[in-house]
Parts: sequence; C-alpha cells; structure tokens
Amino acid sequence: MRNKIRCFRQKLNGHSVKSELNKQKLVMTLAVKNEIGLIRSNLEFHLSQGVDLIIVRDNGSEDGTLEILREYAKNKPVVLIEQPTQNYNQQEWLNELMDIAVIDHQAGFVFHCDADEFFYSPKFPSLREFVNSMTCCDAYRTICRNYFLTDLGGKESFPKDLSYSSLGLPKRKCPKELWGHKCLLMKTLNITPYVGMGSHSILNDHEFAIHNHPDFIVAHFYSQGKEHFFQKVRVAGESLIKSNITSGHVHKRYQRLLDGSLDDEYKKHTFSEDIMKKYLADNFAAAVDNEELISFFKLDLYHE
Repeated sequence: MRNKIRCFRQKLNGHSVKSELNKQKLVMTLAVKNEIGLIRSNLEFHLSQGVDLIIVRDNGSEDGTLEILREYAKNKPVVLIEQPTQNYNQQEWLNELMDIAVIDHQAGFVFHCDADEFFYSPKFPSLREFVNSMTCCDAYRTICRNYFLTDLGGKESFPKDLSYSSLGLPKRKCPKELWGHKCLLMKTLNITPYVGMGSHSILNDHEFAIHNHPDFIVAHFYSQGKEHFFQKVRVAGESLIKSNITSGHVHKRYQRLLDGSLDDEYKKHTFSEDIMKKYLADNFAAAVDNEELISFFKLDLYHE
C-alpha cells in the first residue's frame, strides 16, 4: 500500500447522495499473467458494463496477453502497469492497485477482478446502474456462479464444452465442489478499503457496512481446459517459490503438479453429464445456454 496511508474523503449526506453516486468513477483492477484466452473478452465485457477505467497489472505475460493490453491502453480507458517480475504477492498488488485507483484516478467505486471473472447484475441493464443504486452500504458481496466443463477425458474444450453452472448457494447448502468465493465491490468515498488474499474480505471491515446482494453476480470460469489448468498451476507455483511462500492451496496444487497427481485436482473442476444432471435435479446447478456465454465472450472467441 502506498506508504500505508488511508485516504479519507468528504462524507456525503442528505439528498445529494444519489446524484453524487452517479458522478463517481467506477474502476476495475486486474492483476494478470498469461491470460490470452480471456483477457480481450474480459476487458470488452466490463467496459460495455459501464466501467469507467480499468487498471491492469501485468506480471510478465509471455503468451500475447501483454501485447493485447498495450493495444487497449492506447485506445481505451485502460491503464497498464508492466511488472515483469514473477513473484507472488497478490494481496500487496491488489492494495497497491486500490491506492492507484483512489489517489491517482479519484475512484468512487472499485472492484478487483481476475481475468476469468465477469461481474454483472441481472436486475440492472449495466454494472454502472447497479453501482448507482448503492446508497445504503459501503460494499456489496457477490453471488459466485462457477461454470464447469463437461468431463471428456481431458479433451474438453473451452468455452464450447461449458454446460452447467452452480447457482451460487451458500457453502453449507451445496456440494463443496460447486461452491465459490464471493467477491466485493467497494465504495471508496470515505475510507479506502484494503483487502485480504483473493479479495474476498476487507481488512478494515469494521469501518464498512457490507451487504450480501442476491442480484450481484460474478461469473467464474476457473477451468479453461486441462492444458490451461496445468500451465496456470505451474506459473503460480514458480512465482510462490520465488516469493518463499510454502503454504496455501496454490502451493498444494503446485506440489501435486511436481509429484504427478494434479490430474485428480483438475477433475474437481470437470463433471460427467450424469453427475451434473443430478446436481441439476437437486437444484444445485443450472444448464448454460449459448446466449448466456455469448454475453460474456466475444463471438469470435466463442465460435473458435
């Protein structure tokens, strides 16, 4: 965090709140490495949702992601920070990006996004209009809908073989393999919110009114095929080693890659038709239609 300074801003009150919210800048942050399959779709989707500015930190991409980001930084409201070092300090990165959003770009609302996450509200025409409705809380937690590939023995293709998604039920009410972490969209009008690992919690949450919103959703496409999964684990694991981090689920997956047992972990993110039909019948999952996917992904990507 920039000098670990908390930024205070004038508190809004009375009838001016609604009009002031409409003027506040909505900023999204991204920290990415080697996300060629989704980065363009992610940027296009969120810009179409009314995001005013996207701040991206590239951590040494080598697959063409960086070139796409440079293109967007020239032609779109995208700020690119090139960070070629490949260490793993996610929490520090996100909070540095928060400071950049608030101090350098006067953000009124901020959400931290991954390349495989798409934020939206089905009750509002755009994310911008959802944000304009945030008059009673400082932060909203999403419902997380995980999207799953049909198990085709390692030959499943993304996004063609996406067939089902979870319904975002609470952890205690659904099979653990369907549950997903909630994400946050935060006001930054009064106090800067700093997040913990994964951006699933606010460290100074005692200063924030946080609400679980049933109509605020993050669509999460964690599994993009076996090759992508193994590559993602390898890159993250090598970054952990450089950062002297030897704990957590990312490190455990990297150890499984090294000992040859990562297949079992990958299979947790793909399901047979029979299993998914059972989840569907038990109201734990929903079938995915093509129009829903096309709303997230560019047409040329979806039909590849």
